Amino acid sequence: MSKDSWVYNGIISGNRAESKKAVTHLYEKCYPSVQRYVLMSGNMEQAKDIFQDGMTVLYNNLLEGKFQGNSSIATYLISICKNLWLNELKKTKTYESDEKLANVVDEEEKRVNDKVVALLQSQIDPECQEVLKAYYYEELTMEQIKTQFNLSSAQSAKTKKLRCMKKLIALVKEKGLIYNFFLK
Repeated sequence: MSKDSWVYNGIISGNRAESKKAVTHLYEKCYPSVQRYVLMSGNMEQAKDIFQDGMTVLYNNLLEGKFQGNSSIATYLISICKNLWLNELKKTKTYESDEKLANVVDEEEKRVNDKVVALLQSQIDPECQEVLKAYYYEELTMEQIKTQFNLSSAQSAKTKKLRCMKKLIALVKEKGLIYNFFLK
């Protein structure tokens, strides 16, 4: 949490100027991602409400010591907002099943900057490049990937894809990039 300590301290300090600086930082860093996420199935007013509710939850969680520091405060806030939005969708029965909710998340994942991903992807081994390309760009099923890469089962294909994705995520972290960087 060392990078975020000033944000954390600013929010809980009670000092109006420090608090305003920390909140402004979080708003500038996180609101665009939350807005894009909510706008996939909602409107601007809902995006603003969800972000405000998320900031309230974040503030309370920081005061109560619920934030463990396993991620950045910005990542934590975005997760809170996404969960609030998914709960809102469930309440209004906009989505009838968890599968439909998963599709919302998948759509967000597909909105990545292709050039940056291609650059990063070129730095992992060629087989992983091909597996990720098959899944994300060619939109092949696990069964098709199993056949194409001579794997024993669709579960093996899924495991292979997840391992390759972990390599890519590790590379992203190594380069010091953040998830927001990849969104269009």
